[in-house]
Amino acid sequence: MRLLSGRNFTWHDDADSPPVVLVNVTFARMMFGNTPAVGQHFLLFGGRSPKEVVGMVEDGKYQSLTEDPQPAMFFPITQEINDNDTVLVVRSALPSTEIAAMLDRTLSNIDRNLPLTLHGWPDALDLAFFPARAATAALGIMGLLAAMLAITGTFGVAT
Repeated sequence: MRLLSGRNFTWHDDADSPPVVLVNVTFARMMFGNTPAVGQHFLLFGGRSPKEVVGMVEDGKYQSLTEDPQPAMFFPITQEINDNDTVLVVRSALPSTEIAAMLDRTLSNIDRNLPLTLHGWPDALDLAFFPARAATAALGIMGLLAAMLAITGTFGVAT
């Protein structure tokens, strides 16, 4: 997702610095209306200290390709290291084997007990594209059957 305003996370956004967050456009509109989101503060349910919005990103697709825009927040991994549902997205021109080794080394330096599961982009998109691919296959089969029926009818009338 493209950063629209503010800044991205840095390595200085750690457990010793004030809590920060990136929000998407839908979240910013729901929480702050037409007021610029960057610089605003809010408290999460059960949170101890307010989080500062340091950047706003464009809306994305988080569960499916056909979903309506959803409000979303993004936290720096160095502040939310105890979260059990952290997803790290990495983009690189390097081969996936090199990226996997680099990620393993880097995350091991943070915490050796962090579980790491790697998925390539094509693998991650397979589930998202499955309904469209299944519908395409079903429609292709029905189209083939319709063509066979039309050919059979044409030959029946011609003879």
